Amino acid sequence: MIQVYFRCPLEVAVGRYRQRVEAAAGRHPGHLPEHQTDEVLASWPTIEPQPLDLDAPLIEIDTTQPIDIEALVCRLYAAA
Repeated sequence: MIQVYFRCPLEVAVGRYRQRVEAAAGRHPGHLPEHQTDEVLASWPTIEPQPLDLDAPLIEIDTTQPIDIEALVCRLYAAA
């Protein structure tokens, strides 16, 4: 197992999440409406997102920049 953790600033994550909520038609039913409220989004600044605590290699990706897929694949192969 290899964990790939995509990181970005909180305000970027909230903006992306709001865009997905607005385009909710056709989203997988696992995206529960109660997880998409303004109250839930308001709680995000109280949480410091972190990768899962796994006994596995961790690859972190900064999603504020374009992702170099070839480099990511190389990192995945190297971690495997």
